[in-house]
Amino acid sequence: MLVNIPVARKTPIDKLPLVKQIIQTVENKLGDTGRVLVRYSGTEPKVRVMVEGTEQDTIDSFAHEIADSLRAEVGA
Repeated sequence: MLVNIPVARKTPIDKLPLVKQIIQTVENKLGDTGRVLVRYSGTEPKVRVMVEGTEQDTIDSFAHEIADSLRAEVGA
């Protein structure tokens, strides 16, 4: 699952405590069955959220949860 979110600013992800907490929670829930990647685009004012796992509904939910926290913190 890949979600692109427009951003007003590119604050380092590690400086966003809510986002970091949600990413850590999702990674813990996925365990060895998936992974999370959150990074800013190098060419556009966007942040990309990628969640991989075995259950589509679950990873969709996780990706949107992370995306919502990013919108709240750095959204356009």
